[in-house]
Amino acid sequence: GSCILQSMTCIGEESRTAASDSAEGKHTPPPPHVGNAFSFRFEDRKGRMQRFSCVSESLDELVSAIAYRLGTENDKANVNLLYNDDEGDRVLLATDADLVAAIEHARSAGWKVVFLFFCIPTS
Repeated sequence: GSCILQSMTCIGEESRTAASDSAEGKHTPPPPHVGNAFSFRFEDRKGRMQRFSCVSESLDELVSAIAYRLGTENDKANVNLLYNDDEGDRVLLATDADLVAAIEHARSAGWKVVFLFFCIPTS
């Protein structure tokens, strides 16, 4: 099957302004990282940017959170997540260890948000 790959802004470009985003439009400092919480951002199929925090290092929970926001909870087994690594390559998140590596990479690069891409195979 082919994939529908949603494209988004490069990780490095928007990450510099992510700290100033808030619902009220005020400039507030980003919340401190609690444990392993981290922010993720992706563009849904209607072109709306979705941002949320995930406190888990479980890929299944992250996929569930995104599937919920996409309205595909019943089909979450087919949602593949990818992110851009430091060389600009799209890397598939296949295991919990991959997710931890993506978060650690983002933190070491000083990014406040991991921008995700999702791929849903078409039947």
